[in-house]
Amino acid sequence: MLGLLVSLPLIFAQAPVVAPAAGGATAAPVAGGVASAPAVGGATPAPAVGAASAPAVGGAATAPAAAPNASAPSPLSTLLPLLPIPVLFYFLMIRPQQKQEKKRKSMIDSMKRNDRVMTAGGILGTVMSVNADSDSVTLRVDDDKGVKMEFSRTSIVRVVDASSDKKGDA
Repeated sequence: MLGLLVSLPLIFAQAPVVAPAAGGATAAPVAGGVASAPAVGGATPAPAVGAASAPAVGGAATAPAAAPNASAPSPLSTLLPLLPIPVLFYFLMIRPQQKQEKKRKSMIDSMKRNDRVMTAGGILGTVMSVNADSDSVTLRVDDDKGVKMEFSRTSIVRVVDASSDKKGDA
């Protein structure tokens, strides 16, 4: 794509220029993009490649100018469709992620003893203790043998069953 964009100006710079011929005859494109003036005797001399010569009498050797009414679009009108993209990006990507992270942080901060949790590795366990200083949680993973494991608080993915601290629970 970049090669095409770079080569386009080179292609248009080498386009043949057609010089108007005397007597109403059509002129052929000139090699090298340079037109020479017609000879007085009617014979057309061979054009010198790369040499500049005077344009033909009554005409210019260049392409006609662009229409005066045609104007380039303003930069504001070309950038206007792109303005909503950052707003959409914020509302569709960044804000939901911030809400989810805030909810997860509050879940980890509210974790307490006897909550049933799941770790990032898929291990289910019951919270035995939460140590905020060392950012760790001790989980009991086997009720029969009393196997305890220590995890980082950030490795807790979700609280499966929160404990209730009511006195009437069996």
